[in-house]
Order: sequence, then C-alpha cells, then structure tokens
Amino acid sequence: MTRQLDLGILPLFYLRPSLLEGQEDCVELYNENEELVSTIGHWWMADKALRIANYLGSLTDDMPSLTIAAWVDSFNRRMNRLLREVSCPTCEAGVGEVCKRPSEHPLYGDKSHGPRRDAMDEWLLRKER
Repeated sequence: MTRQLDLGILPLFYLRPSLLEGQEDCVELYNENEELVSTIGHWWMADKALRIANYLGSLTDDMPSLTIAAWVDSFNRRMNRLLREVSCPTCEAGVGEVCKRPSEHPLYGDKSHGPRRDAMDEWLLRKER
C-alpha cells in the first residue's frame, strides 16, 4: 500500500510500509526515483514527513551537493519541529515552544531534548488508541 496526498500537484514523494525485518511497524518515504529518503516510526509522523517533502520539492541527483544538503537540513529541521506537539520536561518549553539551553538560547537545528522526544513517543502511542 502506498499513501499520497492530493496537493493539486504531481506528488514527488510517497509512503509505503517498511518491508525490512524488524521494522514492520515503520513507514518509508520514497522520492519519485524510487529512492529511500527516510524511515519513520509512526504513520502520523510519516504523513507530516510526506507533506514536508512535497512542500520542499524534488530531490534529484542533478542538484548540486550543497542544494541537496540544504534540502536535507530543511527537511530535518521541519521534522524536528513536530516534537513541539508536547512540552519539554528538561527545559520546561511549552507546547509549540523551542527547547532551550541553560543559556536560554535555542538548541541548534530545531532539535529537542531527549526527554521531549520520549514524551512525543508516548503522545503518539496514546494517539493510536
């Protein structure tokens, strides 16, 4: 089964369940060239990843490496922002707020503290019920 979004444009990316042993619960994001872009552990996150990837546009071999690196960085930053659905027990950032270092500066790359990632895992598990 593959899952695509109707964005009014030709989709550049699509999702399908992982066929790898031990990762049967994971979802894989592929580009238009049938290349694996990312493996994601939950359908809710995978749907968000699909929207992000199609928003960012094509990722092809003829792009300069800097452009590919910028695409991957932008994709990862946007995926990291999904963790803001829950508050952070480490720095006490609320829902929708960025995690901060003790100096009050945001963590680099829109990253979140480990306990916030754990809280997101719990949130996703509750969402499945």
